[in-house]
Amino acid sequence: MPNTDAYRVTLPGDSRRDSVALSAAIRCGNLLFLSGQVAMGRDGKIVGPGDFAAQVHQAFANIRRILEAAGSDLRKVVKTTTFVTDLTHVATWSAIKKRYLSLPYPAGTIVEVNRFVSREAMIEIEAVALVEGEIRT
Repeated sequence: MPNTDAYRVTLPGDSRRDSVALSAAIRCGNLLFLSGQVAMGRDGKIVGPGDFAAQVHQAFANIRRILEAAGSDLRKVVKTTTFVTDLTHVATWSAIKKRYLSLPYPAGTIVEVNRFVSREAMIEIEAVALVEGEIRT
């Protein structure tokens, strides 16, 4: 019988999430659901204010850190939902995304929003990933 329990993924020294009642990720069976990641550095400040590319790289660094803490990695991402403050950055987003996510690319959605809780943030990326197994073409 498959495991149907859900588990909270925690990161050492990441008490900020408790203050806003969020988990970095929840594992449910073989799927890992990550909370949206902005370009927040470990110091709690946005990396690269005004620099969309720098923010994409930092968001992916945050995603990688959470995936690895849960026993997964970027090759196992099956779905992303990306929120941006300006859709003119889609080409930049797509080019950088290809450095982190590989074929077969995950399913995805990109949405323009007015702003984020941190006003300097320009992008937020949610992800769903496998914990075990591989994505096949």
